[in-house]
Amino acid sequence: MNEATVVDSPSPRTDAGEDAQRRSEERTTLQYWFANEDVYTSAYVRKWLERTPPDEVGDVLAAIAQYARPEPHSLLWMVFHALTAMLTTAEIISEKSPAGRKSGIRAAMLLATRDDLRALGPLVRVFETHGFWKGKYQDGIETALLHLLSRAPEETDWTPYRTDIRTLADAIRQIGRGRQELSARQTDLLIVALQRLASVTDADTTALLQTIASTEARTPHRTRIQDAARKILSDSGASGPESS
Repeated sequence: MNEATVVDSPSPRTDAGEDAQRRSEERTTLQYWFANEDVYTSAYVRKWLERTPPDEVGDVLAAIAQYARPEPHSLLWMVFHALTAMLTTAEIISEKSPAGRKSGIRAAMLLATRDDLRALGPLVRVFETHGFWKGKYQDGIETALLHLLSRAPEETDWTPYRTDIRTLADAIRQIGRGRQELSARQTDLLIVALQRLASVTDADTTALLQTIASTEARTPHRTRIQDAARKILSDSGASGPESS
């Protein structure tokens, strides 16, 4: 496996210059380890988590998570990247490089385990709906999103996250052009996404729920989703497909 190196512009000195420089160097090192991890969290990252204040951990992970981007859907890109990986000993970590995207994804998944909603946007960006392009972290991304949306406190205001949650809900609904059966985890994820959206009262969410509730469901998991949409509408007092 090729190692990754980081390209990052130096941080300007401020009044807290030494601390800023330390954080910049630490983030660079963390990105290196995230990009070179595979399944398990590296010893360096684990020790960093142990010695760093929780607020700082969240801020650093949220910054690295912004590097999370979906892989290009291009066979030519896949071939080019494979050849590049074979011919180089170190892969540059930048915002648009594969190593940069990987570091962002792993940081976002780790951030989600800390129940930090700043992970939501990056994880939604890299949620893949096409089986051919499914990446090695897709299962982890789905698990992280389900954890994040399920574990949030009841009093959470979902308004700032409405767009990301709606994007996620639409993506799951359209898997297999809306006809393919969903996995149990995807089903759970869509249901909890609809529940979070329902807490943000607006016409678009009501329309989405009504569409799901009235569209014929032909598979067991999609029937579960339809039943959940009908229950949300009933509980909220909104008109469903069987109401006038």
